[in-house]
Amino acid sequence: MNIFGYFLIFTGFFGIFSGQSNAFLLGPTLILIGVVLTPIFDKLLLITERQFSKKRKTVLGVVTFLIPGLFVQQSTIDIAEILVSAILTFVFWFIMFLTSPKSLPNSKNEGFLEKIKKNFFGKQIKNKSSDKSYENKVKVNESFSKLSILSYNAMSKMLSETHNAYVNVVEHDYLEVELFPIITDFCIGISDLYSENELECYFSDEFYYKMIKKHFSDVLKYMRRVIYSSSNDYLKSNQYLNNKMKVLSEGISLMSDAKFFRTVFNYNKYSSSELSSSFSYNLRDDITYIVDVLSTCTCIAKLLFFENAACSLNDSSEFYKIISNLVSEFNDINLIIKKSRPLYDEFYTKYLFSINKDIYYDITIAILANHIKYKKFSNEQLELLEVGEKRFSNLSEFDSNMDNWIKKITSDVNNRNLDIYSLLVQRTVLSIDSSNTLILFNALAHVSSYVDLYNRYVSSNNKYDDKERYLKGDFKKEQNEVNAKYVLNNIASGTQFELFLTNLFRDLGYKVKHTGKAGDQGADLIIMKNNFVYAVQAKFYTGKLSNTPVQEIVGALKYYNANQGVVITNSSFTTGAESLAKSNDVILIDGKELRKLMELSFDEKNQSRDVLSDFNK
Repeated sequence: MNIFGYFLIFTGFFGIFSGQSNAFLLGPTLILIGVVLTPIFDKLLLITERQFSKKRKTVLGVVTFLIPGLFVQQSTIDIAEILVSAILTFVFWFIMFLTSPKSLPNSKNEGFLEKIKKNFFGKQIKNKSSDKSYENKVKVNESFSKLSILSYNAMSKMLSETHNAYVNVVEHDYLEVELFPIITDFCIGISDLYSENELECYFSDEFYYKMIKKHFSDVLKYMRRVIYSSSNDYLKSNQYLNNKMKVLSEGISLMSDAKFFRTVFNYNKYSSSELSSSFSYNLRDDITYIVDVLSTCTCIAKLLFFENAACSLNDSSEFYKIISNLVSEFNDINLIIKKSRPLYDEFYTKYLFSINKDIYYDITIAILANHIKYKKFSNEQLELLEVGEKRFSNLSEFDSNMDNWIKKITSDVNNRNLDIYSLLVQRTVLSIDSSNTLILFNALAHVSSYVDLYNRYVSSNNKYDDKERYLKGDFKKEQNEVNAKYVLNNIASGTQFELFLTNLFRDLGYKVKHTGKAGDQGADLIIMKNNFVYAVQAKFYTGKLSNTPVQEIVGALKYYNANQGVVITNSSFTTGAESLAKSNDVILIDGKELRKLMELSFDEKNQSRDVLSDFNK
């Protein structure tokens, strides 16, 4: 009950004890309104999510006193007239209720009767669907124990990115939201979806409104307070916030695709700042945080859908055999996607839950290929990961175990240039108790910190090894570096630079074709390793390179059927060239990076791996 209700009750009792007959009869009316009508009215506003401004409350109060006052002026008053005044008051309140504006749009997922139970009776009435809700959560937990390594890898990057989004908010007075309950709410209905259309309908605007109101109440209160302090108009500021919430919900799909590009395919097509750039009142960071959390939860829920779609394919089906054969022949997932899509569109659209959207198809095929490729871990992988029989259910214990493992493997020089992120994800998944999804999520969110730990140990061990070599007078590594530098310093033309790179890449284990001549279509070298093809443009230059070489190598990709473009120079690049390269997924190697590439050629173990992938930014 609000202050207005208590005031009515007080006034009613005052009338009863005033000694005046009319006031004595008016008192019960006011008490009736205060005790019965006021709390009901408040609950209805809460259930239907309507706004009631101070002006409307003032009008409501004045008229509520005026209606019974018409009868007080008469010499006599009876019970019938009291009832008439109460009915007139009720009708007026009902009209005020119907004409009040709504706040955030109501979710269609929660019925009106359920809201009445929730708001009027609280926890006294047990929700009949509670058992089913528990079963759904158990089903979600089971789903997270059967994902592909690719999905775990993507989830780890998303969770880490979302945590950083909160950390980067400079000024806030609300706590970081718990991701696990939100992810669970997002995923509960995923197992019942069997088509792309059902998936799109599931993530409706109404669904996001419900999630925002349920999990971001503190953030919304904080934002409303900041906006109101700037405008001093509650209705306008609240409407402004509601409009922005609608913009956010409409943009989550775009932001989810951006996350998929960044975490599954390592492309960086979009930035969350693009969506929030028009939001004023210095709330960009807060808006970005909400968008990032919702996008992460959406992506993880959709990953479950794509996993279900991939696993729905029978091992004996034709399309499964096609993907399996492509996986055994090629190590390039982009090539597998490109070659399989026309066949899917022509013959197999009834499979994979009838997925049609390009990015959905790409991710589902990537997941399917990952399942096929990593059905079992090799003995060599298991030996390196050192996963025992114990499954951790305590994060601090697992952190300690991971620290000891990283320290041990980095003591071996052969383990200091590993694809460590994927290995850490694999070890996390294999080591955590599969029934404890909360611990698994927290551990996956920590993988980036494990990577930092690995890099620190590698750096420390490399310095120790250098010290020991120097004490023994072993300078073979440095002598090779000096000789390579001497060769590079004596290059005087573009042709010599191309020949130098040809020999360098051959030393690194690549197959190399030198194409540099007039009419080379923008590429000087075509190199390949592990069935992945690079088109390379070599630029021996004295000043900064503009974006022209980047444009040329992008045009050369299709001509040479290459997977990725590379521009290498002895000099440096302009900011425009770096920006264009980033948006087109082109690797840039300047003079400093070139020396790092040369250093990699001194280590024989690098001949078996694609070292150019280290220069992806």
